[in-house]
Amino acid sequence: PVYSGDVQNIKNSTGQNDWEYIVPDEGTLFFVDCFTSPSGSMVKEASKAFLAFINEPAVAYQNASDSWFSTTNEAALALANEQYKNDNELFPDTATLQRSYPYQSISTEDRILRNKIISILSSEK
Repeated sequence: PVYSGDVQNIKNSTGQNDWEYIVPDEGTLFFVDCFTSPSGSMVKEASKAFLAFINEPAVAYQNASDSWFSTTNEAALALANEQYKNDNELFPDTATLQRSYPYQSISTEDRILRNKIISILSSEK
């Protein structure tokens, strides 16, 4: 499983544009990346300046476009070209969103089981 930026990298690396991200009927996992700081901690001025810089609309759009990730920065989205704004891998339709779900942490027991399954599937026979 991959998401939009990975598919774009595969396309660029292989020269084949027939790769696409497919959402199964069962849905898919939402990927959300963000910058945070611990509650109650002192945030350095340089950190604030960096966050302000990467959130400037032109910079935010350039980063989103180069990595082929969707942006939640509405001012950046206003700068986007039509190919970017109309990419259904970046901006899925309502039906796809309704059958998708956010990442959730799993128990230690479930992590152990998942690692065993991955180990078995990865083993050479």
